[in-house]
Amino acid sequence: MLSNQPRSAYGERRYRLVDLCGHPHPEVDLLFDSYQAACDEALRWDQAPGAGAPRPSTITIEVSTVCGAWRNLGLPQTA
Repeated sequence: MLSNQPRSAYGERRYRLVDLCGHPHPEVDLLFDSYQAACDEALRWDQAPGAGAPRPSTITIEVSTVCGAWRNLGLPQTA
């Protein structure tokens, strides 16, 4: 499910969590093989125990592009 490379030899997309400034998230700096896996982790982090009252998401999701750059997909979506 997780990988340390933005793209595989076959060109599959990778997803990562970033903060609202577009930097890799300081506490959840992982790569995911699917958009859904990235959403699930972002939502799990946002709803972590001890967070108190519900808080607005501080995580957005990016997808790797063919040229190796990242494109922001926005806030995680619930299923």
